[in-house]
Amino acid sequence: MYTAIIFDFFDVIRTDAYKSWLALHDYKLEGEFLSAVQKQDRGEIDVDEFLAILSELTGQKAQEILAEMEAGTTINYEVLDLAETLRKHYKIGLLSNAPKGFLRSLLQEHGLEKYFDEIVISSEVGLIKPDAEMFHHILQKMGAQPANVVFIDDSPKNINGAAAVGITGVLFTDIKQLKTDLGVLGLR
Repeated sequence: MYTAIIFDFFDVIRTDAYKSWLALHDYKLEGEFLSAVQKQDRGEIDVDEFLAILSELTGQKAQEILAEMEAGTTINYEVLDLAETLRKHYKIGLLSNAPKGFLRSLLQEHGLEKYFDEIVISSEVGLIKPDAEMFHHILQKMGAQPANVVFIDDSPKNINGAAAVGITGVLFTDIKQLKTDLGVLGLR
């Protein structure tokens, strides 16, 4: 029986600005582009250092990169409404790879913290998905056993990481599919 549901943030609840920016310029999330975001997500570098690396890699000004990343980002309130409904029956967690301060300020700015019982951000704990330790960390914070948890993410790698520790994964593509998949699992 499921007791907790954990949501990813980027490309589930809000547009992933970095992925959008990479796609805009036809860059791939590999090599130095992957390394830079992983360092940022682990909290090894801050947003300014991250943007400086991207500027060096592309020749584009850091502020230009940031402006392009933030252009057109949206919050999926349908997913948040679903989380709010699910919260009547389950503990709701947020597990995200994100830079120091950035996601916290986004959550506060848009009043999103109220949707979650626990929030774990990679840069604050020095761990990143899909590492098993990241999943163990939020399980411990939520007081949940892996077999009783559903994890929703847009990344197959992260879903596989969750499955490796015994968590049921649901690959997010859109709200309709998510509701169907949760229904199949017997969630109310």
